[in-house]
Amino acid sequence: MMRAGQPDCLMVINGPEDGAEFPIARTPAYIGHEPQCAINLRLDSAIEPCHARITAVSDGYRIRSIGGAPVFVGGKRVGTLISQIVRDGEFIQAGNTLLALECSPDGLASRSRGMASESDMAWFVRQLGDRSASATRWTARFLAGAIREVTYRWKFCTLLALVVTYLAYAPFRRSVNRMAAAAWGFVQSVIP
Repeated sequence: MMRAGQPDCLMVINGPEDGAEFPIARTPAYIGHEPQCAINLRLDSAIEPCHARITAVSDGYRIRSIGGAPVFVGGKRVGTLISQIVRDGEFIQAGNTLLALECSPDGLASRSRGMASESDMAWFVRQLGDRSASATRWTARFLAGAIREVTYRWKFCTLLALVVTYLAYAPFRRSVNRMAAAAWGFVQSVIP
């Protein structure tokens, strides 16, 4: 346990960055080798750019893997859908790095005591909603672009639709062939 006035932190106790300390000033915090990750493990080649997500819960932190990256808490695998909670003094294995959580009496974990935390099912439903909203926005942008292109190139699109209909729909093809034969007969009768 750390003394008061300091933030909670993750300390590397075994790995390429042995002895490094990463304070947790706010959550969500990310473990990864990207510069914007709060727990930046750039020397561990087994760490993904954004490896895991950490959020404060009552007296600890919830760890969630990102994209199936290997993360373990107390020997149990952490998944994208199934998270694990780590408390003061417990260990997190991310890639080839072993980290220990050290909580301060007035750190985020202590201050979040009694707060309701998001369950795995609630997180999944929220992620599903976010993904479906994103897919809806993407579909709307795609359709708007397609409609814009069709209206901009209406002559080409009309011709293309007629050709596809002619090739795919036999009754349309027969009627077009009859009209073409009638037109050719008319042309032959008019021209001496």
